[in-house]
Amino acid sequence: ASGAEREGHVYLVMVEEHTQKVFSCYRCGTELVPVISAQWFVKMEPLAREALRLVNYGGFVFNDTATTEIYTNWMENVHDWCISRQLWWGHRIPAWTCEDCGGMTVSETDPTECQHCHSTHIRQEEDVLDTWFSSALWPFSTLGWPDESSEDFKYFYPTDVLVTGYAIISFWVARLIFSACEHTGKPPLPPVFTHRPGRGA
Repeated sequence: ASGAEREGHVYLVMVEEHTQKVFSCYRCGTELVPVISAQWFVKMEPLAREALRLVNYGGFVFNDTATTEIYTNWMENVHDWCISRQLWWGHRIPAWTCEDCGGMTVSETDPTECQHCHSTHIRQEEDVLDTWFSSALWPFSTLGWPDESSEDFKYFYPTDVLVTGYAIISFWVARLIFSACEHTGKPPLPPVFTHRPGRGA
């Protein structure tokens, strides 16, 4: 026994059974155990700054002040965005880890070797992009981007209008706007009309 135990100290006060909710995979029934792991983040401060500038100087408008306030409040208090998800579907994050040197290669196109040691033993990140990240690419990725000389892109981008629900202003519309500005240099749409409860469609 330790010195503390010999002196009569008690560390275990009580053992009490309790019911715990254990989550399981809806596909295979395997119990899910939370595990801390590395995640991918987007640095939001510079993206939010541009998105706020646009709404403040008329780069695009919402159909009511309440929606503008939702958007502005979220952008002014934004945190870095965790974009990695541990799912079976979605766009895989374009990052490859070298199995020889441990270096990370991030590339727009699929690399054939490690950019650090040139080993060909590289493995792509298994995490996929957050759904809101992928869907935020919609206004321009569906029009031939990154080839901005495509006929569809030149004719349809920026789009004319977006009609959506107010509940996803911060989840989708804000991300759609700053993603488009970052990739194309201009906002994806001038006006945004939102449905609000009690006001009809």
